[in-house]
Amino acid sequence: MNAFFTLTIFFFLSFSLISVTIQAQESDPLAAYKDTIRESLLSADRKNKGSWAYHINKTLVVNGDKNITVEKFSPHSDLYQQWHLEKINHKVPTEKQLKEYKANKQEEIAEETKSKIDKSLLKLIDINSLKITSKNLGVVNLSFKGFYPKFGDDAKDKIDGVLILDTKNNYVSQIELHNNNEFTTKVILNIEQWQMTLLFNKNKEMITLKERQLNMQGSVAIFKDIEVNAHVVFNDYQLVEISSPQ
Repeated sequence: MNAFFTLTIFFFLSFSLISVTIQAQESDPLAAYKDTIRESLLSADRKNKGSWAYHINKTLVVNGDKNITVEKFSPHSDLYQQWHLEKINHKVPTEKQLKEYKANKQEEIAEETKSKIDKSLLKLIDINSLKITSKNLGVVNLSFKGFYPKFGDDAKDKIDGVLILDTKNNYVSQIELHNNNEFTTKVILNIEQWQMTLLFNKNKEMITLKERQLNMQGSVAIFKDIEVNAHVVFNDYQLVEISSPQ
């Protein structure tokens, strides 16, 4: 009799705990969405560094000057050996272009290393600021306070964002960031208008960055106007062994 009573209490408490958990998730769907967003962005980050190689097709327009490049990222223990220029404006790059590309990449990597810039996707979003703006079948739209580490502290509180969460496939399909006020970056670049859009793809359980679009208007050292438009397509993701210096 005591054993039967004990089992009855055990099952009752277990069922009650499950019911409370389900009710909590239903009453606070935002908490579940935050968990999905974290896992989705962490998964995408792992594909864009570590042991994954990929190609990018980049179209960059700076004050009307247009360049189209095909570049390859290959994991390497030497950061300066990770990026390779394969084509520029549909042609094989010249030795001069390869040297310029390598020098620019080395300068970019050195600056990021020196300033210890965290390029993680989660750094773009203040998770605690997420708010649900609308829901449709299988899709949730959320707004948030954003940040872009490369811009420095002056950009804090001056960037807002929205994201699209695919609740059917459990991943973030799009993130958009834009400034709500002017700010000055660490390289004396005054930003008047700035917008960046990231598109993601999910194939089975693999989440990858698919596209990045950037539009910016501002001035350099106050004197020279600058307008930048960039469109980057990521493709050909492959799991590879990390190369070591020779």
